[in-house]
Amino acid sequence: MLSNDRTRQKMILYLALLSATNREAASAYYELMSQTQQTVGMPGWLESLDEETLDEIALLYTLGANHPAFAFVERLMLNEILLKVAAQLYKYKVPRNFSANCYSHIQVSEVSYEFLIHYRKTVTVI
Repeated sequence: MLSNDRTRQKMILYLALLSATNREAASAYYELMSQTQQTVGMPGWLESLDEETLDEIALLYTLGANHPAFAFVERLMLNEILLKVAAQLYKYKVPRNFSANCYSHIQVSEVSYEFLIHYRKTVTVI
């Protein structure tokens, strides 16, 4: 789904226009976006994408992770995927000749990712 440019761009547009009270549509978008979690977890899939595609995928998951129409647990799961995409995107954005201190923000992402994993396991869905 996310490998198709047209589909990805339409989802970004539709998610940006989604009303905060439209829970049914948000649930349908979540089902589509959560199917990608297995794809993102596949080794080499994110590395094969170019920077522009990663930017669009990051935008899509940023919109979903912060949209009020999604349930809290859904936003946590979308944020989990976003952190994986963002970690790959940092490899494009951060120049190779920076010192090790410049990579400290990546460690924060990894800590945040571990926190989300732990938090997701402790939260019970009502």
